[in-house]
Order: sequence, then C-alpha cells, then structure tokens
Amino acid sequence: MRGQISSVHILRGIAALLVVWAHLSAYWLFTIRETSSIQDAWATTIARPLHVYQDGGFLGVLIFFLISGYIVTHASLSETRLTYLTKRVFRIFPPLLFALAVLWVLMHLMPALGFQLRTFHGGPPLRWLQSLLLLDGFTPGPYILSITWTLAVEILFYALVLGVIGQQRRHPLATTWVMVGVWIAGGIATFYVPLFDQPLQAEVEGRELVIFVGVLLVGRCTYLAHARLASGWAATSTAVAIGVTVGTLQEVHDPGFLLTPNGFSDTEPVLAYAVAIAVFVAMLWWSPTRAAQPFGWLGDISYSLYLLHMPVGFATLGVLYTYDVPNSAATLIAIAASMLAATLAFHLVERPSQRMARALLARAPRTVPGAVSSPRPAGHR
Repeated sequence: MRGQISSVHILRGIAALLVVWAHLSAYWLFTIRETSSIQDAWATTIARPLHVYQDGGFLGVLIFFLISGYIVTHASLSETRLTYLTKRVFRIFPPLLFALAVLWVLMHLMPALGFQLRTFHGGPPLRWLQSLLLLDGFTPGPYILSITWTLAVEILFYALVLGVIGQQRRHPLATTWVMVGVWIAGGIATFYVPLFDQPLQAEVEGRELVIFVGVLLVGRCTYLAHARLASGWAATSTAVAIGVTVGTLQEVHDPGFLLTPNGFSDTEPVLAYAVAIAVFVAMLWWSPTRAAQPFGWLGDISYSLYLLHMPVGFATLGVLYTYDVPNSAATLIAIAASMLAATLAFHLVERPSQRMARALLARAPRTVPGAVSSPRPAGHR
C-alpha cells in the first residue's frame, strides 16, 4: 500500500491548495466586491472552461472526503476500538481547539488595531463550545469557523466505522453494506425529524452533513477494491449505488442543485463529484513510491492549513486591504501567511498531540488478532 498512501498524501496537498485558493481569492474578492488579475486569469482559463464549481474549493473538499474514507478504512482494520477512538480524538480536536483559539484572538485583536476581520461574527460561549464539539450544523445559529462543517461529516463517518470495527476485519464488504444501510436510513430519517427542517442559519446544515457521508463511503469502497478485500465488481457496484443515493438525497433536499450552474464560477456541482472521483482513482493508479515535494510538505500541514487559512488568511487580507495592497499580491501573501501558520501548528500542536496519543496507547497491542492484511493492490506499477 506504500504507493497508494503516497498518492493520498499528494492529493491531500492538492486538495488543501484548492480550498485555500477558493477562499483567499474568489471568496475574499466576493466579500469586498472586487476582482484581481490572477483571479480573472484562473476564472477565464480554468474555472469556467473546465466547469470548476466554487473555483475548486468544493472539489478540494470532495477529494478530502474520499481520502478520509480510504485512509480511515486502512487504519481501522488494524486498530482496536480504544486505539481507533484515541487516535481520531487526538487527530481532530487539539488542532481544532488551537484554530478556534487563534480565531478568538484575531477577532479581538484586529478591531483593537483598527482592522476589520470579515465574515467572522463570533457568538456566545455556548456557540464556541458547540463549534469545538462540531455541533454547529445541528444547532441554531451560524458557524463560528465555517469550514468545520466538513469535520462534522468526518465524525459521522468515524461513528459508522466504530460500529463495525470488530467485524470489518473478517467481513469488510458486508460491514460496508451495513454502514451504507445505516447511512441511507439516517439520510431518509432527516426528512422526517423536525430538527432537520428548522432554519438553522448554518451554511451547511445537518441533513446535508449526513448526505455528504456518502462520499467517504465511496472512498472506503475504493480502498476495499485496491486492497483486494472485495472484488472490483462488488466494490464498484456498491460505490455506484452510494453515488446514486447521494444524488437522490441531494435532489430531494435541494431540487435542481446538482445540475444548475451556480457558485463563483457559475458551474454545475455534479461535475465536481465526477472530477473528484476521477482524480482520486487516477492518483491511486499512478501510485508513486513517495510524495514529491512540495506536495509531501503540503500533505503534512494540510489539516492545520485547512483549519487556519480562513482566520489567518482573512486577517492578513484585512490588513493588506486597509493599506491598498493590490488584490493579486494580497492573495499570494495571505496564502503564504496561512502556510506559515499551518507549518507552526503542525509542529507545535499536531505532532505533539499525536505523540501524546501514541504514549497513551503504548501499552496497547500493536496488532489486532485476526486483522485482515492489506497487500498491494493489483494493476499498479
């Protein structure tokens, strides 16, 4: 699996860049009602001709979801419930807590220095706690840090994996079908539970969070096929069924959304799903032996970069906007500042928290009895 993991690491870096670019270029310019030469060049040569929805940000998120479904399945096959829970908690929450702390400081510091931090509105202490616990999309009020909606989707998928972790080693495909069944039942239930029909003011609400879990399940199916834990036909047909279900639930939730041009680049969201899967499968087929730089580094910092690029990037852009720095230069400076912050967070928060998790699990067995081995998939160089 070494080549596939390297592919995934490279994709992490690419996905992070797509999301950062979409927010710190297109979205920022949208908020200030201006444009820039590099954004115009991106839109006219890439985004519009290739129908890149939301200037690539949505595509980056979908790739992240596919990666998580793939990697979490790979890791969980050799983990106990305790190991699985501990690693996921220490992976997700310390960096999230740090990002929220950075945002809180910037929300107080920027106005005190005479600068505006756009798009962030804060909230009472309870709302910040809900954000830390990833409950924003299920409770009334806007997100504190808007990008945390994707983490809530991941947590839902983690819960599905946790439910089958004791059986998936011997029955990987059957337990996937169980996960899909629970997910479909949950998705249907959201149309009948009053909570999911309330206007929560969140950018991505609870029902949509449940629907997006299907993308991670497609990532899981991809892993089962590549690791030879299921036949290619069975894994592919399951993934196709999941895709059809995602489209159906999305259409019922928001009729016409998938096929209607919209967003910053005025393109169809359905194409982002197709491109994400195609890019994901192509990278796994390529299967490099190592992640080339700078993509290895971007893959390392991708989670911190994802969490920090909005508060750090928008703070940087707010300062530069006050001093009339050209928008193209401001975007590049904000991206660089976000990468610097993410690198620091990776070394000061992410790595120490992961070491702490390993220390807590030091007495745990390294392998799980009866665990399924994961040989190198066929069809790769």
